[in-house]
Amino acid sequence: MPKLIVQLGGQEWTVDLQPGANVVGRQSTCSIPLKEPSLSRQHCEIVVAGPKVTLVDKGSMNGTLVNGKKVASQVLAPGDRISLGQAVLWFEKKNVAVESRPPASAPAPDPSVQSQAATRRSLAALAPAPAAPAVPAPVSDFAVLVRSGGAGLKIAGWALLAAVLGAAVYFGAGLLKSDGPSVVEDRDNLLGRNSGFDRSAGGKPEGWLFREKVASALGVDPAQGRGGGPCMVLEKSAADLVVEAASTEEFALANASLVEGEVQVRFENFAGWAAVKVDWLREAKGPVVAEEYSDLAPRCAQWTALRFSSPPPAGCRAFRMGLVAIGRGGRIFFDDVSLKRRPGAGAGPEHKLGSHVVRATRQGVVQIGLKGRQALSSVGVRLESEKEGAIPQASAFQVSLTPQEDVLIFTGKMLNPVDFREVEFEEQIAAVEGATETAWRFKGAELRLVDRVAVQINLPQVDSIQGLPESPDQPVYRLAFIANEGDFVIETNEPVRVREQQAQGRRRLLLGFRVDPQAEEPVFGFSVRSASGEAADPEKAAQSAEAARRHGQALAGLRDFLPRIRDAAQKERVENRIQSLEQAERRDWADVQALAFQAELSGRPELAKRAQDAVEGFLAQWRGAGIEGKAQKLREALPRPAGGDAEEERAGKILELAKQCAEGGKRSVAEAMLKTLLAKYPSSDAAPEARQLLGSLSP
Repeated sequence: MPKLIVQLGGQEWTVDLQPGANVVGRQSTCSIPLKEPSLSRQHCEIVVAGPKVTLVDKGSMNGTLVNGKKVASQVLAPGDRISLGQAVLWFEKKNVAVESRPPASAPAPDPSVQSQAATRRSLAALAPAPAAPAVPAPVSDFAVLVRSGGAGLKIAGWALLAAVLGAAVYFGAGLLKSDGPSVVEDRDNLLGRNSGFDRSAGGKPEGWLFREKVASALGVDPAQGRGGGPCMVLEKSAADLVVEAASTEEFALANASLVEGEVQVRFENFAGWAAVKVDWLREAKGPVVAEEYSDLAPRCAQWTALRFSSPPPAGCRAFRMGLVAIGRGGRIFFDDVSLKRRPGAGAGPEHKLGSHVVRATRQGVVQIGLKGRQALSSVGVRLESEKEGAIPQASAFQVSLTPQEDVLIFTGKMLNPVDFREVEFEEQIAAVEGATETAWRFKGAELRLVDRVAVQINLPQVDSIQGLPESPDQPVYRLAFIANEGDFVIETNEPVRVREQQAQGRRRLLLGFRVDPQAEEPVFGFSVRSASGEAADPEKAAQSAEAARRHGQALAGLRDFLPRIRDAAQKERVENRIQSLEQAERRDWADVQALAFQAELSGRPELAKRAQDAVEGFLAQWRGAGIEGKAQKLREALPRPAGGDAEEERAGKILELAKQCAEGGKRSVAEAMLKTLLAKYPSSDAAPEARQLLGSLSP
């Protein structure tokens, strides 16, 4: 079977080419996915047809080079060097002559090839020096510089012969002593020997566990590993949608600024996805700042390498690793896990939005710092199904970021937790009047099977939370947080049900938004702002809400505050304010009902549209005050026209079609269409002409 030797980012691995087309590109679903930004999603393909292997460029943006020359299609020979950006692929074997010694008559080297060689040298200089091996290592590539007399060649030849003989003696002795293939220890791997799962405790993989209570099982299979040895096996239960097998060890980042993870994975009767996961921690045993996944790998019937490489978010001093499976039941095998710290480009970029700072991972999961103090961590969404479970945004893919002035815009895709279809989303984080607003927009048709969209937020150290409901079924609009580092407030764009979780040194809130199946582009979001003492003063918070025309939020906050008041004068003041707001709500509701009644009596589309707008305006002002049920009922009772303009357009189209039928001699069809128009749109602008045309067609 032909093969490729891949070199990228200071690493090297071998890929077996399968019969047919082997697609190479940046997209995770390619046969050979490469995390190289300059590559196209599907850059090129290597076609294996019997003994003939052909490289075909797929119209890539930056082109494909073979031995330094740009090609569209070329039959490959052993030793050919394929350059794709900073990635180098050798066909069958590495050819040092191609890399280091171009022919004397050759033209000047391509600048891109020179930059690639320079990049390799810089990566090699940045990589930490490997520990001295305890035994001679086999030499795969070598180059000899000789003088004309040949003495250098003789010395180099004897040195090479000695090295080869020494390696042969060592490996021969090793084979005599062991019953299987020898294991070479990777001293850079933070997980050590445990990465090969050669040790277990009572049939369980030592150092690995589930972080949450699940129905799935974790064990060690003694003979299903890559070399016929042991490996970790995850017996995936269909009751668990997402399962994480996590390492029990946590590691300091020290001076490293890049974390690399790799694992070999294989599926058996499992039709889902797998990924490497890293939890970024504020400090060892501390709260989670962000959760980040590698690209999702589907359909791994053969051993496949999953790779993760990312800088930590700012402010993180530790991390831990997990292996994740998403999908129904089946078996997933993991082997040869590697976790390393590397020098890199430093922490990910920070974006300043107003007085707040936002730090984002590649899945759009963010950390929001409030005026340089406390931060909301691991902020993202989960798509939830009551029957199937939830899929977090940390597993999003094809995510891109567009930073603009005072706003960050992410676009990407998630998986539907029911049918696993792709769900597109747009996430916007913006600075608005001293607050940071975060909102997610979806296509309504893609959320039809989703019950809730839950915003998840890991909280900083807080002393208390004001506004938490007594019952989890009671929706809230606003939560106030009292913290030593500074009070802050979270407000949602509609009432949500709040769930609180405390685990692994973190306090997490899940804000559950109900999915309206009729919404074309539903939006779910919240805003956060520093309170400057307002969180501890509900009356001041109510005044701010009223000034922003959020009367329902003000009323709900005062109602919640009233039972805790001990001062008689303050209690009377708050009671009067509540009564005034309740009277205003009743007046507004009476106006909305009057419009709805007029629309129902007249049947006129423009009145129905006005009534719909009035209901939406009422909801916007009074959400949180317990009015959602009656407003929703009235909204559903009203006709849902697309709008007067849309109906006029529809009536006009019917009239035009009727005219065409009449001119073509199809009188009966034209008459039927005109009668339909007059029955459905009697007050439209097209109705008078339709009546006139119908009269002319009648005998």
